[in-house]
Amino acid sequence: QESEDWYGQPGRQEFIGRVQGSYLGVPMILGEKVLGVIALGDWEREYTYDEHDQQVISSMSSQAAIALDNAQLYYEVNQSLERRVRDLQALNEVGKTLTSGLRLREDEILELIYEQTRKLTGTQDMYIALYDEETGRIRFGLATEHGEQVTYEDRVANMEKRGKTEEIILTKKPILHRTKKESREWYEQPGREERLGRVSASWLGVPLLLGEKVRGVIALTDWDREYAYDEHDLQVISSMASQAAIALDNAALYYDVNRKLDEKYKELRRTQGQLMAIERLEAIHGVAGEFAHRMTNLAGTIPVRVQFMEELLDPADPKDASLISILQGISKDANGLLRAAQEIRRTSEPKAPERVDVNTLLSTALTRVRPIPAEIEIVEDYGIDLPLVLAVSSRLVDTFINLITNAVQAMPGGGTLTLHSKVVDRDGRRYIEIAIVDTGCGIPKENLSKIFDLFFSTKPDGLGYGLWKDKNFVKSLGGDLDVESEVGHGSTFTVRLPVEV
Repeated sequence: QESEDWYGQPGRQEFIGRVQGSYLGVPMILGEKVLGVIALGDWEREYTYDEHDQQVISSMSSQAAIALDNAQLYYEVNQSLERRVRDLQALNEVGKTLTSGLRLREDEILELIYEQTRKLTGTQDMYIALYDEETGRIRFGLATEHGEQVTYEDRVANMEKRGKTEEIILTKKPILHRTKKESREWYEQPGREERLGRVSASWLGVPLLLGEKVRGVIALTDWDREYAYDEHDLQVISSMASQAAIALDNAALYYDVNRKLDEKYKELRRTQGQLMAIERLEAIHGVAGEFAHRMTNLAGTIPVRVQFMEELLDPADPKDASLISILQGISKDANGLLRAAQEIRRTSEPKAPERVDVNTLLSTALTRVRPIPAEIEIVEDYGIDLPLVLAVSSRLVDTFINLITNAVQAMPGGGTLTLHSKVVDRDGRRYIEIAIVDTGCGIPKENLSKIFDLFFSTKPDGLGYGLWKDKNFVKSLGGDLDVESEVGHGSTFTVRLPVEV
């Protein structure tokens, strides 16, 4: 009856389905905190329990409350200690890997951070944003959703409307939002903007700090669970971020040093190549000089001998006349050979290179090409304050003279001769680029690949030596000479010479 009367009062409910004959229940109280209830029931008998039983069970419940509280405290302390030991072991593992002397690349460091963060916090969604202070750009080196890597677009940091990443970069302080409410309240403040399209249930972000410099941000997200991260997670991820910032800086430094060493190595190889080219050219010139010396002596005697033989022949006799014509051809060829030998001998004399001004030598070469028909318009378009190049000035002038002469001869009916000079960057080096452009007849495609070959010439009295000599000379300086041409529209010969640093 007592039980039924109790359940009959407003705000009370019977949950088991029937009312017991006797019931005794006492609270387990620790100070002001109720830990639970000890309840005794007898379904059949009434008056099973009395006031004495109530006192005894109440006393027992007080002891039980203390014991349960101690057990919970012991469990929590042990859980906390185990967690801390586990986290310290993980941090130690990360630290050893990052500082063991291994030359880790940036992507390897980011992958290591992700794997250890996933083990420590169980998070599946995170990103590591890297910040370039000079350009103000944020680059997402690694990002995952549901444990799968995804790509986030790079962006310029907007400090006027800051997301959490920009806020951490600006303030150099971490952010911990345990609930959606905390995140929403944060975004509602002036100067802040949510960029991902939705607010997460939990969010933790820490700066990658190297001294006072922010290299980026490590951010963890749980879209569904609130209270997924706590202060302990904040401390652990912050410690990992400090180690990662040093490792990333070392990786960047190591990459930069290796890049510079690689550039120096390539520069050395280029210099060695130039020296070898010069040595080869000097060897060729040595042989050519000796050849020229002998050919000069030989060719010089041919016209005299031809003249002597012509005096022994009768021009009126058809057979003798034919022989005289052949001898005259031989004499002409001998004179051409003599000129070639003299040219080879002249250019074979070794001379020391010097720092020269390309524009001055180009102007000098132009004045020495005479005559230039009045029908040819000359356009001089020289770069201003060009750096110097290392070359033999007389040889470089000869190269310009040869190229300008060829351009003039390609325009017998007139046209435009244009001389350009400017600085260009190619393959990480600076060059002076000199272009000699004509609007003449152009070069057939079948001849373009052969015009720099020795002894190839399209001129009736050409020796096939000039362009071959010019290209080898320019290459010996570490540069190059090439041509572009179209029949009926003209040709462009381009000389590139490395800038003397």
